[in-house]
Amino acid sequence: MEERKNNNIPRTLAGITVMVLGVLPFVSLLLWTVISRWSLSDPFPRSFTLSGWRYIVRSGDIPALFRVTGYAIAVALVSCALSLVSARTLAESRSRIAPFFEALFFFPALVPVLCMTLAVHQWAVWYVPSLMRLPMFSLYLFFSFPYAFRVIYSAYRGGIQASRETAAVLGANSWQTLFRVELPLIAPHVTIAFAFAFAVAYGQYIIEAFFLTGKHTVFSIRMAAFLESSNRTTAAVYTVFYIALGVCVVLLPAAAKRITADRGGLS
Repeated sequence: MEERKNNNIPRTLAGITVMVLGVLPFVSLLLWTVISRWSLSDPFPRSFTLSGWRYIVRSGDIPALFRVTGYAIAVALVSCALSLVSARTLAESRSRIAPFFEALFFFPALVPVLCMTLAVHQWAVWYVPSLMRLPMFSLYLFFSFPYAFRVIYSAYRGGIQASRETAAVLGANSWQTLFRVELPLIAPHVTIAFAFAFAVAYGQYIIEAFFLTGKHTVFSIRMAAFLESSNRTTAAVYTVFYIALGVCVVLLPAAAKRITADRGGLS
């Protein structure tokens, strides 16, 4: 027992170190949201203010942040759905061209975002100027899909494929195998795939900046303007909102799973 405790000490220290390194930058960012002046020669800030918080509330930029978050959530859900279908199809396929499609699905992760955005934007302006949201959504999907597919396809290449074959041997049809075997087993992987796909889509602010400029308020452009200025207080407030909302969405599936598990235990 004593030996097991000693073996857990390095893990505990590593966990604490990672947590501290992850939390400290965010704590520093939070401090800057209320600091109006802090010279390098001063050990402590000279004055505090809530001007940054008042500005973002009055600016009307928060709805723009929720809009881009909604786009990222929708893209992540579609990415997971397409990845599930694609991974299932490739796992069942005995064709020789299956490896070609596997490599093709990973290809978007290698394409520079700016180059692809410029190309699609030019094409959209010429051919679908009244439907700019459609090519914008397609671009988000193009870059987020490989990450969701990677996670889900790896699951199908692992133990899930064996479970599917066992269910088929026991007489389960395709739909029974999907809902009673595959989905329960794939659920943790889908959660991870959603987090990756959302993070990629949420971070591709260049796409929104190209396709919505002049029509809507683009939160990332507003945030970048303050980051380039000397107004650190307001820049910190915008950054906190951007990070906090993204983290909340990423943690939402895990929180929902925990709540469901707790309710199941109570019942």
